[in-house]
Amino acid sequence: PVGGPNRTIPKMIKNSRKKVDEKYGPLKTLHDYLRDIKNEIGDGKQSFFGSATSAGAVDVSVFATLKSFYSLPYVENAVNEANLSIWWNLMENVMPESVSQDKFN
Repeated sequence: PVGGPNRTIPKMIKNSRKKVDEKYGPLKTLHDYLRDIKNEIGDGKQSFFGSATSAGAVDVSVFATLKSFYSLPYVENAVNEANLSIWWNLMENVMPESVSQDKFN
């Protein structure tokens, strides 16, 4: 994978990011970030970030970012493993079709 261990570009990004760890905290894995998001969403069937009843900036930002990579099995699996498939489906329904239906092929 692109982000596999000892790959030059990911290593360079991680080393650069370490310089601001004190300000932002250490870089996490995608799985860690998605778990954090799931914790903020909760277990509600109609919940968004912060247990809101409608999508907010965080929901839109995370969904739009992940949507462009969702065709990669790693990203789809990460969303499912974080138990975010209900949220994902909600987001597909509330986002404009130009985003939610884009296949990014």
